Amino acid sequence: MKYISIGKTNIKNSSAVALGVMRIDSYNLKDATNIINTAYEQGINFFDTADIYGAGKSSIVFGQALKEAKIKRNDIYIQSKAGILLEKGQINGDGLTGPGFDFSKNHLIAAAEIEIQRMGVDYLDSFLLHRPDTLMEVDEIAEAFDYLYQKGLVKNFGVSNFTPYQIEYVQKNINQRIEINQLQFGLAHTLMIDEN
Repeated sequence: MKYISIGKTNIKNSSAVALGVMRIDSYNLKDATNIINTAYEQGINFFDTADIYGAGKSSIVFGQALKEAKIKRNDIYIQSKAGILLEKGQINGDGLTGPGFDFSKNHLIAAAEIEIQRMGVDYLDSFLLHRPDTLMEVDEIAEAFDYLYQKGLVKNFGVSNFTPYQIEYVQKNINQRIEINQLQFGLAHTLMIDEN
């Protein structure tokens, strides 16, 4: 496995490949634990989830499997994302429903805290805004990020599927550095090269 540093973060020895746990909620605990163990044994130490995966259940199953696997928290990196509202909301979420986006201070803080609870961990290594919201108010994002960082709940921040101009707009208005832009890429998703 190749290992990399991510930007100027404290993530210095991350596997170049991350395991996304979007659909891990469809597995029983034994199989989910096997997935986590197998990934870790192959050198994967970076795990990605989001508060909407499985309406929140994916993060719960991932956390349970992580505990069963007996992998030390400090030996891995965990990333989550928030900001998308599901039509019926999320299990044990903050009660907001969509469809839509919510990058308000209250929702981002609640989403991060709930994700941490779901996984049974003390902090997130990285927390991303999950897809751009054209109506986002950056002062709300700034206050949420400041709170999460100061409380030690989130170590690094980023975005998902933002254009360079959207990143620049957010970065100008927050105190933390945007270190990550997680991009969806495939034949039907070419935005990352269309923008260059």
